[in-house]
Amino acid sequence: PFPRWFLSIPGSAQGPAGWGSEQPGPAYDRTVFLLAGSSKAASLHWTGERAVSVLLLGLLPAAYLYPGPAVDYSLAAALTLHGHWGLGQVITDYVHGDTPVKVATVGLYILSALTFGGLCHFNAHDVGICKAVAMLWSL
Repeated sequence: PFPRWFLSIPGSAQGPAGWGSEQPGPAYDRTVFLLAGSSKAASLHWTGERAVSVLLLGLLPAAYLYPGPAVDYSLAAALTLHGHWGLGQVITDYVHGDTPVKVATVGLYILSALTFGGLCHFNAHDVGICKAVAMLWSL
């Protein structure tokens, strides 16, 4: 249903560098075709991303109306996961080559672990996320 270049990686044989040509583009020399619905894991991941986004929408009013440890730790987990997935897409889109992708991915996991740990530490040993945001709004 879609033209081949629509489903390929930019800069590949069918990507924008060679629209419709069979010559490899400047970025790299392979074409990966993404087939919609070809992977149950990808579908579940997409569903999980949407669920976390909806959860965040519900946590925002909950943080205002019912601030407390349960909401603080839920926000820490949901915000970290949401950020991890978002930065993972940035890596997927903009980092090329096996070694740079591996280094960026390891860096992302370290950043996500430190973020979650820092937010949990903040919740346990300081005022917590909900109270901190309320304090910022009261300025």
